[in-house]
Amino acid sequence: MPRSEANILRNASVLLVSASTLPMLQAVLITPILAIIRDSNHDQWSSTFLLRIIVAAPALTIVTLLPLIGRLADRFERRQILIFGLALYAICGLIIFEFPQPEYILASRLLLGGALACLMTATTALTGDLFKAEQRSKMLGWQYAASAAVGMCFPVLAGSLALVNWRLAFLVYLVAAVLIMPAIGLPQQPAAAPSSGLKTSTFRLRPILAIYALIGFGTLSLWLLTIQLAFHLAEIGFGSPLLAGLALGTPCLTGILIGVLYERVRQLFGFRSIAVLAFISMGLAYGLISMAASMPLVFFGLLLAGVGFGLNQPNCSAWLLDVVPAEFRGRAAAALTFAVCAGQLASPFVYQPLVTMAGSAISFGIVGGMCLLVATALLSRRSVSLSSNQQTATAPPSTT
Repeated sequence: MPRSEANILRNASVLLVSASTLPMLQAVLITPILAIIRDSNHDQWSSTFLLRIIVAAPALTIVTLLPLIGRLADRFERRQILIFGLALYAICGLIIFEFPQPEYILASRLLLGGALACLMTATTALTGDLFKAEQRSKMLGWQYAASAAVGMCFPVLAGSLALVNWRLAFLVYLVAAVLIMPAIGLPQQPAAAPSSGLKTSTFRLRPILAIYALIGFGTLSLWLLTIQLAFHLAEIGFGSPLLAGLALGTPCLTGILIGVLYERVRQLFGFRSIAVLAFISMGLAYGLISMAASMPLVFFGLLLAGVGFGLNQPNCSAWLLDVVPAEFRGRAAAALTFAVCAGQLASPFVYQPLVTMAGSAISFGIVGGMCLLVATALLSRRSVSLSSNQQTATAPPSTT
């Protein structure tokens, strides 16, 4: 590879990994300071429900705009979509810093959803455009690892800034503005052709729907931890908020490690096999958490869950980019983001009645069992495919 091209790809790697952390960054900057925002002015923040709407607002906009963003990303330069998303992201942080009233914060969070839709779609599509299969797996693994690291570390930064002034946390959004110049320097044309070699005429929707289902259900499973883990720990006698915070950060440790190692895992196993390993890890992890009566066992289950989450997300992205033709990558990436957001938005509606009827421990057990069923279905599908291939290979040649 020429030195200039290597430099371009290295710069693109840093940019895309950095940009991929921005969706996680906005979430972990606001959630630790919600109580401080509410208490900053009781007259304006009369309802905690309003705060919950503000937290969920970006996801609502993302789901609404993704079909349009996907089409734009396939019709125009994906680099321009990325630049627009970065600029809008930074502006949203400035709006909240300058205008801390509830109506402005809500409007900014709704706008932020548009920025995130652009960023998530363009980042995934550009990863497919600029990198070949081996490099792509490494990039997607690093993107997940970086997001997990942000999720683990930046809540502390948000809390520290809030001790001075909670509005300072939103100035961190300006990091997106720093990425605009590197984004302008991205190559205008894709540097790598799609690795699968598929043509538009051979494009198949069915396997891609399965990938969306895997990442959607994986996200739904992850959010059981986010919503219910603190309550579950309190039920088994560990109600300390410090323990709950440590527990919620624990899956990030193995998630970071697995993200960094994903490229090596991909060299050893196919996409379907990695998906099986991911859901087996999630299933066993949730089974342990549901039965655990001690914190060491809970922490072991959480570490195992991080392995599953760390495998599933980059694997679904890499699998999708491997089978989708270049001209459909924008829409395919937008649909992948839609599946992730759908899993998040569905989680309270799924888990509230489940926990109410079955209790916390049984809920973890049920979701763990469903993860193992997904792994079993993937294994069965793989066995059928292998059996079909073997029959084809041993069939006598046709005499016609």
